[in-house]
Amino acid sequence: MERVDSVIDREETREGRDEIRQGIMNFLKNERGEAKLPEGMEVQGLELKNCLDELSDERRGMFIRSLAMIFRVSEAVKQAETVEELSFLTRLEGQLAAKLFLAFVDDELRDTDGFEVYFRTVARGARLGNMVDTLVDWPADFAEGQLKIRATPGNRFRLLCASLEDLPEAKRAVRSRKLAVRVAMGSVRMAWGGRPVESGQKPGGGGMAGEERDSCGG
Repeated sequence: MERVDSVIDREETREGRDEIRQGIMNFLKNERGEAKLPEGMEVQGLELKNCLDELSDERRGMFIRSLAMIFRVSEAVKQAETVEELSFLTRLEGQLAAKLFLAFVDDELRDTDGFEVYFRTVARGARLGNMVDTLVDWPADFAEGQLKIRATPGNRFRLLCASLEDLPEAKRAVRSRKLAVRVAMGSVRMAWGGRPVESGQKPGGGGMAGEERDSCGG
């Protein structure tokens, strides 16, 4: 997402940014029309598309819907005119980004006791992380026209205070180490030949020795 964001951010007009986003969405959804990837993203875009093509329609739709929402919220962040708006939208953007990986976690793992609670804490951590990223980049983003609100000390303090409610959940996410490992394995199922990782499956399992990985395997 960081690579995509940097490409989109280089476009000065909202219409141009929307055109880039729509081109990416059309490409991933196999839709006709203007399905164009930004220059320099062709390889990564094709690899992601190949991985999505191996998912069920439900999982593929989950990923694409979450990505579309992230695109809308990211643009809304640029248009935010109050610290309250920026706080809400920045944290929502992080939460939606955390949701992307759910499409790659198998059903058995998602039904594991504690997974729902763990994902909620991970989402809170992502909200907090996105807020911290905004605080760090705020002066540069304002100077480049990426944000409308000035990065005054008062505004930055208000934004920081708004993120404190996410801190306890983020700490709990870090403590859930055993489940964290299992979730991480599920979310990076691309390393195992393009299929969702099942509980107990080891890296490389299910394939012949020396078998070449597909594009989802990196």
